[in-house]
Amino acid sequence: MGRSIGCRGAISLGAVEIPLEHERDVLAYLVARHASAPEGQVWAGDDAALVAPLSRPLVSTDLVVEGVHVDRRLCTFADMGFKAVSVNVSDIAAMGGRARAVVVAIAGASGAEIREIMLGVEEAATRYGCDIVGGDITDGATLVISVTVLGEAEHGPLLRSGARPGDAVYVTGPLGASCAGLRELNRDPAAAGPNVAAYRRPVARVAEGLLLGALGAHCAVDCSDGLANALHLLAERSGVKITLESLPGVEGATDQDVFEGGEDYELVFSLAAEFAVAERFAASGLRTPIRVGLVTEGPAAVEFEGRSLASTGYEHLLGEGEIELWPSRS
Repeated sequence: MGRSIGCRGAISLGAVEIPLEHERDVLAYLVARHASAPEGQVWAGDDAALVAPLSRPLVSTDLVVEGVHVDRRLCTFADMGFKAVSVNVSDIAAMGGRARAVVVAIAGASGAEIREIMLGVEEAATRYGCDIVGGDITDGATLVISVTVLGEAEHGPLLRSGARPGDAVYVTGPLGASCAGLRELNRDPAAAGPNVAAYRRPVARVAEGLLLGALGAHCAVDCSDGLANALHLLAERSGVKITLESLPGVEGATDQDVFEGGEDYELVFSLAAEFAVAERFAASGLRTPIRVGLVTEGPAAVEFEGRSLASTGYEHLLGEGEIELWPSRS
């Protein structure tokens, strides 16, 4: 555990006021809130959590970093906590799995901010049906929320390497909402609507991932770094060529938002072109996936309108704007 948080203020746990001035106070609050485990399990309060065994275990970890993924001027600390869980659950969903347990580590937040972050974490954990089993807090110059999710694949896990020539490529919903929402908030911090919600509180497509696992989808990946990046991951890992046929953008999104925007967390997947995808999703009460491309033989590549599509969206070690990510239509 890191240095003392050194924060001020107080929170209410039932009828008891707990001062949030020292690390031990924050930890006592979190342990009191999250240590109640079922018989045979041990959660917050010990050196490690003991959780129920998983038959096909999946593990994912990801970070939400202030200034990279979130802007505190445009969202609440609870939004940040919710997003931090969602982005990890999305990776589990892309493997055809369901999240079971969550571990949360927070750096660079005061005790009161940690409380708010954890409220968002709790909301997300409730939504996805998983347990908060432990974590860590430490001091730091930048706010960082690190989440690790333990999940379980109900069928064989969906990989990026299974796309086959003749497959159609689909996405579970239109893209570009998060980028459009961020743009709307930068214009007007009081903006609201579905795009703003997509930026502040993205939703992992768990039901869709479980259905894809049951249907035996050939491959899948979540669209967290833009459509161009997702398609290249599938093409390269599967050794196939993918021809992009359409750009499924939400209202308010640009083509560039769809290509490279990222943080949409829809699932990109492939199945045999003749498979009755729409009917199977409708029977499960889910939105009809959007066909966006076709898999063919050839060197690993992605093409759009007869031209090669660059392979990356946002690259954390390069930043944005370092390379041309999508072809000019001029």
